[in-house]
Amino acid sequence: MVIIMKKLSLGTLFLFLSSALLSGCGSIGQKNASLSIIYLALTAISLLLLIGCLLLVRRNKHWFVILFSSVIVVNLGYTLLSVSTSLEMALIANRIAYSGSVVLPMAMLMIIINVTNTKYTRWVPISLLLLSIAVFLLAASRSEERRVGKECVM
Repeated sequence: MVIIMKKLSLGTLFLFLSSALLSGCGSIGQKNASLSIIYLALTAISLLLLIGCLLLVRRNKHWFVILFSSVIVVNLGYTLLSVSTSLEMALIANRIAYSGSVVLPMAMLMIIINVTNTKYTRWVPISLLLLSIAVFLLAASRSEERRVGKECVM
């Protein structure tokens, strides 16, 4: 198991260094293309980590599955944002990225609570989920965009 972890950490270091080399000193279009490749690679790695979590973790660790799934959604949103060609597509991609981002703190908090064996009632995850949904709806509402758009047209 230790050998596998060493190989994984070396692979992670290699990916980090190669991503730094990809973004190099080129024109802006080349940097954008290389960043899109990096975001796509991170999305694929996140997907592989989710599959590994589902296959290798025997106990019921649904908060880890939620965490890995939301990381995939965030990375997918960033990937779409980096390849967007219009403002509308960029706004949709940003909403996708943010929909995963609002779930991350909740999942991490619940993982910490479970690891520390802290007792909690059933309403804690439900209230955290409702709070996450409220934050997403508040941040992703289109009313501000419409108001700003009307001011710009006039």
